[in-house]
Amino acid sequence: GTNGFHGEVFDYFRNNTLDARSPFDGASPDPFLLNQFGGGFGGPITRGKTFFHINYEGLCQRLDGTQIGLVPSPAFTAQAALTSPLLTPILQAYPEGTTPTANPNVWQYHASGRQVDNEDSGMVRLDHYFSGRTTAFVRFNADEAVETIPTGQLTAKQLIDTKFNNGVVALSHVLTPSLINEVKFGVNQTIYHTANLSPVPFGAAVSGFNSLTGASTTDYPSKSFDLIDDLSWAKGKHVLKFGFETRWILLNQGTSQSGTLTYTSTAAFLNNGMG
Repeated sequence: GTNGFHGEVFDYFRNNTLDARSPFDGASPDPFLLNQFGGGFGGPITRGKTFFHINYEGLCQRLDGTQIGLVPSPAFTAQAALTSPLLTPILQAYPEGTTPTANPNVWQYHASGRQVDNEDSGMVRLDHYFSGRTTAFVRFNADEAVETIPTGQLTAKQLIDTKFNNGVVALSHVLTPSLINEVKFGVNQTIYHTANLSPVPFGAAVSGFNSLTGASTTDYPSKSFDLIDDLSWAKGKHVLKFGFETRWILLNQGTSQSGTLTYTSTAAFLNNGMG
């Protein structure tokens, strides 16, 4: 809202150098990287009349962790594939074990898992002075955050994608020195999407092995429209406010279906049966 141009930039950086080591880590902490950055710029379009301001902020984060679990041994996998070929998609979904255990059918799985976070947000705003008594502004915000998180179920990950969009138009008018009216119209949009990222479309629970999570999705998109009018009246030592708000809300939600195959023992799994 000034007749001069102004701007700023910033960056925040952090890594794992000073982080503590978890009990499952090696000699050093899990690799970690956080970078948060952005900037803003604003000034006049028409001096004394129309002004703008824009800004952007980004976030990138990488955090490695340790994934542990129990998976079929190579010998068990080969035997199961011969005994019950229908089990091949499930067997292929298990990652390769890294260390044998006392049970010849079971190996330990030990590997790194990375959490990835990316977020971008921005805003643009225009202000206009029609006169000393009438002003208006238009503003739009957008934000999207995408996060991928290891679930602790072997190689399965959860994806979270959230988008927020918001826009508003406002007009203010001074009717008299003691009477001010403001009208606003706004739109809000939220798109929330989550997904289990898994190599199998269904879950599998085998006693003795870590469970496999099935692939699935959930979507919650929504949108709302708001119309608001406020009238403020200053009378002596009192301020009276009148107005109304009308809101329209639109929802469209859905979740995919996913089941789970359950085996009470490795023998049952090997025979693709109940026991």
